[in-house]
Amino acid sequence: RFFLPAFVWRDLETIVADLRAHDIPFELAWLRPLFEFRFPTLGAFALATPDREENGKKIAGEFYSIQFRQALEAWPLLGESPNAGTVSRTVVACMDRLEASVSDLKVLERGVLLVNGYPCEFRTVDRTESTGASDAAAATGIRFRAFYLTPALQPHVPVHTPLLVEWVDREFLTVVAAARWHVWSPTSVPYTDRPADETAASKRQKERWEPWPHTVGQSRFIPRIDFPPEGKHTLDLRRYPSQGRA
Repeated sequence: RFFLPAFVWRDLETIVADLRAHDIPFELAWLRPLFEFRFPTLGAFALATPDREENGKKIAGEFYSIQFRQALEAWPLLGESPNAGTVSRTVVACMDRLEASVSDLKVLERGVLLVNGYPCEFRTVDRTESTGASDAAAATGIRFRAFYLTPALQPHVPVHTPLLVEWVDREFLTVVAAARWHVWSPTSVPYTDRPADETAASKRQKERWEPWPHTVGQSRFIPRIDFPPEGKHTLDLRRYPSQGRA
């Protein structure tokens, strides 16, 4: 869980609260730019519940969102292998991890998040009076193979990208929002140069989050999967067979 931004921020809140309790003037806001740089927002689902009537009165629907951020990922170092008359050690950098978070637990009563057809299990982010409310009430991780690399661990595991992320209504079991996340250019055309400035880099990152209306309205079956005790905060797609994505 400590690879996920929501829990990292929760730890920072605790540390800053302890510093201030010992009369050390340190503001949590000072860490926010560093947090946003390391865990940038990749995309979001902006959703709303339909209007309803109670006791003859019309009640407007509620707006809610699901936010996706870059998370941390550990890249293991393989043993020595021959390389052009010498030896080298490969860093297995083909894995990546994202975080999905919600600011209100009621959101999880309305729908379920599917990634490549598999459900995510959100875990509550602890809060205390001393640290105040954090940005996320619950969060989950999504671990996937971003590209193929050799040599690497689990060479039989296929590439999972682009990720198909869908929010499915629990009552009707239909997709109400969907997007695809690309680890590279959505057009599959390699970039010919580096970004010229921060604006160009931000543009490239934003275009990798691709709204995907083609599956909205489709029915979905929500499979039941078991999370291992050591990985209950993250959906690790390496553990499950790849499925066809519309």
